[in-house]
Amino acid sequence: MLAFISLHNLFSGRGEKAHPASKAIPLEMPSEKQHRIAGVFQAAVERYASDLEENAREEDEDDDMTRAEKQRAVEFFTVVSSFVSAVRIGVLDVEQAKEPLAHYGRFGPVYDAIVKKLVDVLRDEGIYNKEGTTVAHVVREALENVSVYTET
Repeated sequence: MLAFISLHNLFSGRGEKAHPASKAIPLEMPSEKQHRIAGVFQAAVERYASDLEENAREEDEDDDMTRAEKQRAVEFFTVVSSFVSAVRIGVLDVEQAKEPLAHYGRFGPVYDAIVKKLVDVLRDEGIYNKEGTTVAHVVREALENVSVYTET
């Protein structure tokens, strides 16, 4: 997934600083693929959440993160940042922002700092692109998903 998103991020042809090659033949991601990517993102979130729960159960007195836990955290945050940057530059539709936003506050300050960038995207979408209904829909969906994750 990371390589696929990274290629689309590099060759999307969007933005003022886009390279001439990416402007000549920009990559477009069909909505079907966007939904699949969102599903892969959701699976990564759930896998990371279950790893955190397992580690919390196994943790005795030692508060230090093991090397494996740190590696999993880095890999997870890499996935999150790639997904968020794809939404920010327009490779993924703003609709896809609902999943990362639903987990705000769940995985700590690093995750929250990455996901805060989506708020800027939503603000711009609502104000400058006059897509207030889309923003309202994304926020509503994210809030509905928050209640699902807090019940478990």
